Amino acid sequence: MPDKRKLYLIVAVAMVVIMVIIIIATVLGGNKRDQANTGSGGTNTIRGTKITGTGDGTGGSSSSSSRSGSHSGSSSSTSGSRSSNSNEITPEDYPVKKLDQVAQNLPREEILNIQRQIGYTLRLNKVSGDHGDIIIRKNSYRQTMTNADKLIYQTDFIIDLPKVKQSYQVKDSYSPLPAETSGLYDYTTLILCLDKSQLIYGDFNCNDRIKNEQRGY
Repeated sequence: MPDKRKLYLIVAVAMVVIMVIIIIATVLGGNKRDQANTGSGGTNTIRGTKITGTGDGTGGSSSSSSRSGSHSGSSSSTSGSRSSNSNEITPEDYPVKKLDQVAQNLPREEILNIQRQIGYTLRLNKVSGDHGDIIIRKNSYRQTMTNADKLIYQTDFIIDLPKVKQSYQVKDSYSPLPAETSGLYDYTTLILCLDKSQLIYGDFNCNDRIKNEQRGY
């Protein structure tokens, strides 16, 4: 019996030792996991920093976009300034009635160019604001091909402005070919003063580009 008691005692002690070892191992294992989690948390913090850095980068992009926006705003402001410039001629403000219907072989761009030159000439003659209708005088429209090789079309007509009591001769030379081929560089569209015999509203001391240049302006 004493031997059995000793055996039981040894077994009990061994079990206690084993339990202590298990407890110690559990505690140590828990500490390692905590350390691992702390390390992982540190990594997460670093990643968080990287994310923050990426956010700053995105902010930089946004700032760049803002700068682009500022440039756009600046461009818009510049465009607005140009549009509001009193010296700027907007061809759509000087529409010649039915010209787009009457004119043949002239693209929209050339018609706008004619209207722009009309605007300049009216300004030379102190006409601003509401100038009223711009009308093609009846039976005055003519168009001929002056050079078949270079496809040059010469268009001539008279315009009357009843409201301001003025009239002008329009002369336009146009070719669909580039200027290097057609030779049409300058003086391709002219708005000229009429002979007094052609004035239906009377003399108005007319001025035009050619007269201006002859006077040295």
